[in-house]
Amino acid sequence: IRKSSLTLSWYGPTYDGGSAVQSYNLEMWNSVDMKWTDLASCNSTSYNVQNLLPDRQYKFRVRAVNIYGVGEPSAESEPVQVGQAEE
Repeated sequence: IRKSSLTLSWYGPTYDGGSAVQSYNLEMWNSVDMKWTDLASCNSTSYNVQNLLPDRQYKFRVRAVNIYGVGEPSAESEPVQVGQAEE
């Protein structure tokens, strides 16, 4: 976690539905909008989230994608807030 960004990391699914995971869809929730929105799609198990605001909390979750479609979302992350003391 940095001043206005953070890096998300996660593990791939233990069961892939019979087909290799092609990508991951990332979703974000914040304490102002209070709804899940699409953040990004990526091919690795980490992603750097930029331009976060210090006056709100964020939660994240991930969905695996393969040829059969988009999986159920992961458990959501613990709430995080940027802009605090540098870590």
